[in-house]
Amino acid sequence: MRFLRRTNLARVIAALPFAAITTSALAGSPNIGPFESMITIPERVDAAAVFHNPADSILLSPVGRSMRSLLALGGVFTQTEEAWGALARTFNEPIDSTIRGLLSDQVAVVWDGIDHDQRAKGITGTFDSNWTLICKVDPDYVKQISRSLKPVKREIVHKRAVFAIEQGRYAITILEAPKGEHKATVLLAPRSGTDLLKAVLAHADTAGNHGENRPITAGHEPMLAELGAYHESLRDGTWSFIFMSRLDMFNSILAIPESDENGQTHTLAAVFKLDPDMLRCTFATDMPVDDQLPDAPIELFDAIAQESVFTVASARAPRMSVTGNSFHLDLTVSPDQTPDVVSDPIFNGPALFTLSGDDNESMGLTACFSNDRREPSQTARLSDETMRAMVSALDASQSPDFRGRFPAALRQIKLHIPPGRDRSPNDWPGMSPSLAWKTATTSEHDLTIASLAPNSQIPIAHIRRIEEAARALDALGAQPRSGVLLRVSMDPARTLQIMDDPNIMDIAITKIIRRFDLGIRRGIDTPMRGRLEIQFAESASSPKLGNDAP
Repeated sequence: MRFLRRTNLARVIAALPFAAITTSALAGSPNIGPFESMITIPERVDAAAVFHNPADSILLSPVGRSMRSLLALGGVFTQTEEAWGALARTFNEPIDSTIRGLLSDQVAVVWDGIDHDQRAKGITGTFDSNWTLICKVDPDYVKQISRSLKPVKREIVHKRAVFAIEQGRYAITILEAPKGEHKATVLLAPRSGTDLLKAVLAHADTAGNHGENRPITAGHEPMLAELGAYHESLRDGTWSFIFMSRLDMFNSILAIPESDENGQTHTLAAVFKLDPDMLRCTFATDMPVDDQLPDAPIELFDAIAQESVFTVASARAPRMSVTGNSFHLDLTVSPDQTPDVVSDPIFNGPALFTLSGDDNESMGLTACFSNDRREPSQTARLSDETMRAMVSALDASQSPDFRGRFPAALRQIKLHIPPGRDRSPNDWPGMSPSLAWKTATTSEHDLTIASLAPNSQIPIAHIRRIEEAARALDALGAQPRSGVLLRVSMDPARTLQIMDDPNIMDIAITKIIRRFDLGIRRGIDTPMRGRLEIQFAESASSPKLGNDAP
């Protein structure tokens, strides 16, 4: 946001957060649904995905082409995109024909070496450079590409020929269809992923031995069974692709702990459904949840989200801090990994954040923190102390000093951004924003509601909007437990209005994504499960990528 100096919209979305031959499930194991297609992928890989006909359903679809354009624009997965051109040149085919020939059946992708490469290349760079494709293809297509490979240099790995194409930039090998099956297998990897391709070939020789060569699904069957049942219960239980990975790979963008106190890493599993107008995802993880967490204020979220640009409801209020001219929020629902850090008492309970307004000049950011009832006026005093500390971090000379006096009164101050902060007067919330806050009570809780609005705007309306909704919900009586830990809704295009220095990737996202919705709740056989919906904008159906018609 403009007050969040140089914040990137793509990182905001990411932070709010991700095969082989199908065989029968082991006798006595839970029904793991679509993840059955992963039980021949070795446990040792860092991540894996299995797709159904990704050529037509993803890569060559209108939305898929738009997403590929977006990723290419941001320099993400550029090497993977270049692979199709390299193969097309080798096979003397158009790019789209090559994609259809290789990726029109079941396709698995495995990644490895992310621990080693992530610091140097980043998570997306590693995903782009250390992968192996495992494609089920028609035998006739195998004969066609075999003719192109005959004069190509090769080596023998586990009794199979591995060809080097495009001056050694890629390695490819072909496994003939086993007796009784109708599909051959083609394995493809970039030069940087050749060791992974060889490891996959080695595992194929012992795929039926689940002793030392356990599948990636091993030990996660209850979680995968619950996820599969959860996905099938939705309005359309079919799926486009599935994904499993170590969750700690994403700690740099999700701000999660790498492991628990026993050194155990955690797993993320997800099922995706891609439609022309929407991407839907259901996911689960074995990352532990703090048992003491209450529910997120989901009823309040539902009451105001439709009128908001960006809304977050969280079971645990974030840690907030001010550094220079940046305001930081750190959201987590995991057990506290730093028990020596004492959170402000106002920020211990459930919280709601909402951004609303018609444009940059009227947009207000409002927060509501909920805590159990305290002694009269105590919450007001604590709220005043908290706001004094935060304003002092920006400029000590402007810190307010209400000390809890007149606890029911609304407090409001005019902030003046100190000179030398490298800010433009047009940056939200301007050089003289208004900050207001007040406390309110319901039958069981004390509320602290605070709002920041730009320049000439008065944030009282934003505060009263939440206060009135909270009182109306309170009048309806206690609501049943929802189990919801986090809920996020965003309109990227309108949120971008207050982003500081939006880059070309941010702008491209707003052209493709119309709405972003995320929900996380407690699971039954897994600590957390959730859903993600991304609604595509109409412009996502007008791609600019592709060298021949689909």
